[in-house]
Amino acid sequence: MNAPKLKDPSWRTPDSLWAQLHAEYRFNLDVAASVDNTKLPAFFDAGTDALSRPWGYLGAPARVWCNPPYNPKGESARWLQKGLEEAARGVFSVFLVPMSSSVGWFNDLVIPYAEWHTFRGRVAFIDPVPGHERMSPKQDNLLVIFDPQSTVVGHAAVRDAKNGKVLWTRP
Repeated sequence: MNAPKLKDPSWRTPDSLWAQLHAEYRFNLDVAASVDNTKLPAFFDAGTDALSRPWGYLGAPARVWCNPPYNPKGESARWLQKGLEEAARGVFSVFLVPMSSSVGWFNDLVIPYAEWHTFRGRVAFIDPVPGHERMSPKQDNLLVIFDPQSTVVGHAAVRDAKNGKVLWTRP
């Protein structure tokens, strides 16, 4: 069976992974969602264009979840650049992106500015077609955290890809 093309925004983050991350980070805005796959009542869809608007509009401090489309090439860089810009405005954000240590955005945006977590195994996204099995992208996954209140930068944890629980954390 071929790996899916995750260009379709209706692919969903697995509920068990989401539950763990939401319990830890208490998100209040989903910035790369659709009405069919959002994890929160407050969300930006393609028509809202989250990359061109501020994320801190909710009155309360924004705590953003972002599982952007894995395609086309270069999409992760655009979302992470926006997350870094929003962190400068005080917005906390967490991204689930494909892991690739050889791309520019990993070296330019993640390593110097973010806390990042790798996964043991690959995240199995939920197929938008009911009854279809879960499928994973061809590459590993990375959790990137821009926290304007933290001084933690670098590889901070390894998580279980199925349930998001921390398996190892940096002392």
